[in-house]
This record gives sequence, structure tokens and C-alpha cells, in this order.
Amino acid sequence: VGLSAGRRPRHDRASCCHVLLKTIATGTVALAYASAAGYPWGMHLALPLSLLPMSGMQSGAGGAPKIKLYTHTACPFAQRVWLALEAAEIPFDKVDVNLYGVGGFDKARLRKVEASGGLEPKGYIPVMSIGEEVVRESSVCVQRVAELSARLAGAASLLPEKPSVADALVAACDGLPKSSSSRQLDVMLKKADAACTDAAFLAGSTFSIADACLLPFLQRVEDDIPSELVHLRAYMDRAHKLAAFSRTVVPSWWWWW
Repeated sequence: VGLSAGRRPRHDRASCCHVLLKTIATGTVALAYASAAGYPWGMHLALPLSLLPMSGMQSGAGGAPKIKLYTHTACPFAQRVWLALEAAEIPFDKVDVNLYGVGGFDKARLRKVEASGGLEPKGYIPVMSIGEEVVRESSVCVQRVAELSARLAGAASLLPEKPSVADALVAACDGLPKSSSSRQLDVMLKKADAACTDAAFLAGSTFSIADACLLPFLQRVEDDIPSELVHLRAYMDRAHKLAAFSRTVVPSWWWWW
């Protein structure tokens, strides 16, 4: 096992870490690349497939882990994870959370799920369970789906062809203020337009974490995208033709502010 690292990255909401898993002919898996916003940090290690940590990973159909997404269909942050799972074609169960009252699967029951996974109970969405593992924060959940998508047979990988572009776009989206118009939103829209100038998707030729994280927010400001951002407007037209995205678009939804 070899390990090389620079400074350890911060673990904040703007950080986005990509891990590429590649199966090689010797029957090992190489975790070959990691990057976090603002920090040069990389690692490489090779392990036999039999030694990969699988504890707590309950299996569903076809050996895939049993996944539950605790969500509300109107929330853009929860929509990110729903979209990622749909695009990766990973089987999952969706649990709609009653956020405004008592009864059904309400916030009290969601807090129990968080606590069971070792998280401080907060009762907000999205939360995702993968076997006995429990994760929250939308961009973290999407990254976890991407890692699974690179490993599971039959899944469509969400790892981006252009990791640095994906990092920048997700960080820009995570940093949007609670306002219907802002300088930060204008900057993000221009970055997104530039990203799809010569590519079908935001971080390359295939759907990736960048698309999963930005589309729910782009959808909510779609009518206000400036006409000069022709590449972004064309991208949105293509996005609406994607079955995975269409399944997550509902008639009534929330803004993020």
C-alpha cells in the first residue's frame, strides 16, 4: 500500500472530493485521485477486492447496497440526490418526510435514522442510508452516489471527466445566497454556460455530479437565464429530455431561499 499526501483538506460544505475507482487486471481496486477545493491532496492505494470495507453494507437486488433516500419532492437540495440516484440507475427507496407536522414519517422519525448512523439528530433533508451507513448534506450524498456508481455493476458512473470544472461549479452553487438575484448567481450561470460550450454536460460528455448538483437550481431560475447564455439555455433544453431529470421535476417546488 502506498500513500502520498499534501496538506489535509478542510471538510466544509464547499469542498468536493472525487474518488475514482478503477478495477485492474490483477483484481485490485485503485483509489487513484482525490481533490478538495483549495487543497492539493492526493492519494493512491491498491487493495485486493476482497479487502474492500463492506461492513454495514446491506445488499439489495443484484448485490447492490440497500439505499433509502429521506426526502421531500419540493426541495432542491433533496432533488440533487434523487436526480443522482436516478441518473446512476442505482435502485433505491424514497421516503417522503412530513416536515410540517406530526404523523407519518415525520422529523422525529428522521432524527432516529440520523442517530442510528452516528449523526447528531437535526431532522432536515436530504438524508440517505446505505445499509447501516447514514449520510446527509446534499453535495456529500451526491458524491457518495458517484462513488457507488463507479463500483456497482450496471450503474452509470457519475464521476466527472473534468473534476476541476465540477468542483468549481458545485462550490459556486453551494455558495449561493438566499436571494432570487445576486452577483453569485450571475457568476454561476456564466460559469455553467462556459462549461457546456464544447460539451454536452457541465463537466464533460456524460452526466456527472456537476449536473446532479446544479440542475435543481438552474431549473428554478430557468426563465431568467440571460438570452446571451446560449450554451446554457441549450443545455437546459437537453436536460429536460433526460428521463432521470424529468422524473424529479414536480409541479410544485420550493426555491432555496
